[in-house]
Amino acid sequence: MPLYVLFALVVIGCIDCHWLLSFALNALIVLFAIIVVYAMIGFVVCLDYLP
Repeated sequence: MPLYVLFALVVIGCIDCHWLLSFALNALIVLFAIIVVYAMIGFVVCLDYLP
């Protein structure tokens, strides 16, 4: 296998890995935002039900 083929594979692998990493990070951020929103809604509802 020529060296430039190996280099191309490494570059593609890095791009793919980077894309996966950013995708995972975005998913975590979205999940965290959803949890925060639900917590705020729950807090407001609890305040509403308190005497």
